Amino acid sequence: LVPAAGRALLRDLEADPRRPTWMQAQPDSTSLPEVESEEFPRSLAEREFVLYQPIGLEPPQRGCILLGVKETERRYVETDLGLLGGVANAAASAMERIQLMQAVAEEAMKRRQLDELNRMKTDFLSRVAHDLRTPLASISWSTANLIDGVAGPVSPPQKEYLGSIRTSAAHLNRMVTNLLEISRMELASETLELEPVGLRPVLEEIVTAIRPLAEEKRVSLQVTVDDDSLRAMGHRGKLLEVVLNLVDNAIEYSPPGSTIEIHAYRVDNGQAGFSVRDHGPGFDPEIQKKLFHRFQQATESPYGSRHGFGLGLFIVKSYMDLMKGTVNARNHPEGGAVFSCTLPAPPPEKGTDP
Repeated sequence: LVPAAGRALLRDLEADPRRPTWMQAQPDSTSLPEVESEEFPRSLAEREFVLYQPIGLEPPQRGCILLGVKETERRYVETDLGLLGGVANAAASAMERIQLMQAVAEEAMKRRQLDELNRMKTDFLSRVAHDLRTPLASISWSTANLIDGVAGPVSPPQKEYLGSIRTSAAHLNRMVTNLLEISRMELASETLELEPVGLRPVLEEIVTAIRPLAEEKRVSLQVTVDDDSLRAMGHRGKLLEVVLNLVDNAIEYSPPGSTIEIHAYRVDNGQAGFSVRDHGPGFDPEIQKKLFHRFQQATESPYGSRHGFGLGLFIVKSYMDLMKGTVNARNHPEGGAVFSCTLPAPPPEKGTDP
């Protein structure tokens, strides 16, 4: 059959209510009466076909093999029909493998396209971040000088406005830093030299740095450390970024007048842990697995208008992995979200009990 005729035949078969789903032959064309039927499709008989063998028994069938009358005009015997069935099964298996290979190839192509889109997006945002760094530094430096009175006395209302400018510039600077970190992590596989880090100094340093933003949102920060000597194996700079992103995220989702609870503690297995809890709306459990993905954002906060790139929690997860730690998120039974991190405990010092 030429392609056009083949397509016409397939259309006729699809429309034929008597189309069989197993081997079927016209009467008196084989040596096996059980495969012959008076219901043989008219669309095939009109084209002088006497035997129909579907390729694949389970729907949707992948095609069919059609045979006409033998040149010798003899019937098709059991051996012929067995061979035909074997060929059909082999063809069905081959077509199924081809279909699977096509699906795999399409999936691989989609992944490559997605990876390329992510790379282009990251590259674009990285270039934007580099371009923003210089003007942001100028804004921060000039605002600080004005608040300090370098250019002359500043009235209380002016100082309040300048404080808002400084807070917004600090937030933009954190976004720029996150963009640059993402770009750097993609360019090279980073390894960290881990060392014992005290958790209280890290938490207090972040609280001091981010308190102006919390005060602007009328949110208080509460730090609790179960043991002042609590230390963890980590990288101080990366740990500061982890805590900063978690607290910044908590401020965004906290209602005015609420408290963000930052707690450092020792885990039962001897590891060190800390958590950041807000009293906001929490998050939809359906997106819990995606919270730490790149460019992924939860539902917009009803208490804030800031919009980020969805990189903060991705960086938190990436840094915790580099420090051989863990991070997880859950909704608190009494409301709000809790982000908990654990880090390995430092080895016991020489001369002390483990």
